[in-house]
Amino acid sequence: MSCAGESELGWTDYLSILIQTPYQMGYTVVPGEYDLDTKYFPYIEAPNMASLVCPSGDNLVSFTYVQYGDLKYEGEDLVEIYDLALTLMDDTGENVILENETVDFGEIYSGKKTTATVRFFNAGMTPLEFRDYEADPAFYAILPTYSTPYNRSVDVTVVFEPEEAGDWEGTISFETTAGIFDVAVNGKALSTDGFLLIEDFEDDAANWSVYDRDGDGDVWDLAWNAYGGYPFGHVHSGEECLVSFSWDYVNGTFTPDNWTFSPEFTIPEEGAFLSWWSAGDDNSRPGDVYSVYIGEGEPEVGMTFDIDAYKCVYTETIDSDVWTQHIVDLQEFAGKTVHIAFRHYACEGCYMVKIDDVFVYKYDPSAVYTFDSEKEEISTKITSIDGVALDRMPQRGVAIVTTTYSDGSSVSRKVIR
Repeated sequence: MSCAGESELGWTDYLSILIQTPYQMGYTVVPGEYDLDTKYFPYIEAPNMASLVCPSGDNLVSFTYVQYGDLKYEGEDLVEIYDLALTLMDDTGENVILENETVDFGEIYSGKKTTATVRFFNAGMTPLEFRDYEADPAFYAILPTYSTPYNRSVDVTVVFEPEEAGDWEGTISFETTAGIFDVAVNGKALSTDGFLLIEDFEDDAANWSVYDRDGDGDVWDLAWNAYGGYPFGHVHSGEECLVSFSWDYVNGTFTPDNWTFSPEFTIPEEGAFLSWWSAGDDNSRPGDVYSVYIGEGEPEVGMTFDIDAYKCVYTETIDSDVWTQHIVDLQEFAGKTVHIAFRHYACEGCYMVKIDDVFVYKYDPSAVYTFDSEKEEISTKITSIDGVALDRMPQRGVAIVTTTYSDGSSVSRKVIR
């Protein structure tokens, strides 16, 4: 096949090829002065490659030649189609490949949820459809509502949402038009004892809200979105954190006044401690400023937003991409129902602020425990909150550390991270 004709203005004719099957449609465009042979077809975008296979039923292949430009051409003014052939192949029917049969969700806190994907590849001519599923406790799936044609993959979302601490494992069974597929799932739920608020953003900051006070259309966002689906190495833990920009490569400079608000929680009379981690992302672009505020009740944004209703408890200028923990005593808010607000503002054209692992503890997480120096330590035992022996302190969660002394006495203390 060849398509001839180039205008004096540099514009070219083109040939459009449309392939329509009972399940899908794809097309590609052949520019002028191009000889099309079998080597050309791999050039077609990957989503349209499957359209070159025509399953049982009515299929349509159409060719459209378009004269484009000033209608003055060099050489021939035509399209030639030759060596057009169809190759018969056996109908593979229902043939689906489950690409990952096991999902390990890792660790999350009880009462939270995290997601993963399971990929199915349809190698059969029959469209793949999901009818239903069954799952063991703490696990569930979100089924696609559309059919998947031949030679295409579909990602199915699976969810781990434990209500209690402990190790969880089970099976999610998918009922499809190609049969039953079992996926083994497991995860660990950490205890929430000692916490009033746990926000590590692994649930995509589901309970947080944002307010674009400066009205420039730029707000706090998830790391997944900010880094194009590759946040790894840019977060403090897990796969998510919150990000706000004062400059980016596409839009240039911002003068942000971006707010994000936590869900509300009640501080007991004994008080509480707020902990969070912050960082920048490029040491050559320091200067981003953010503040932390406490507001009473639920957050109100838009026309009802009142900045005077907030108490600023911390301000930092970001000058490093190293994650740093901050702890603020919330004793002055004891007995009140409050929420936390992070505000990125008072800067221009720097880069970004990142916030992760926002926790509110019932106890001071930075407390240093001292013991009688005249006593000799004989042994130290670390256990989980459920009494399970540990060989080291966990990076996140609650542990009980018991120290035994030479006089037979022992002291146990709760450590929260």
